[in-house]
Amino acid sequence: MLLSRVLSPVLVGRDSELSTLEDSLLSALRGDGGVVIVGGEAGMGKTRLVNALAARARTLGCMVLAGGCSRDVPTVAAGPDTPSGSEKVTRTS
Repeated sequence: MLLSRVLSPVLVGRDSELSTLEDSLLSALRGDGGVVIVGGEAGMGKTRLVNALAARARTLGCMVLAGGCSRDVPTVAAGPDTPSGSEKVTRTS
């Protein structure tokens, strides 16, 4: 039997969190600085939440960059001008 993952196109139950992220996005568009950290247990919807914000940012004309790392690549201490090799940054808009 072939099983496939089914995802709803609707973000459910994250209105408050998405609103907080949108407020931070609008603040950044006004020129204010800031940092937002999204954290939680595996499977809690962090990626879906951030992807929803990225889609909204694109509609406002923002360039969206996505980063990630792999557990398979050892992390090397690096300065701001020295990539460690474990990071990946992708321009998505």
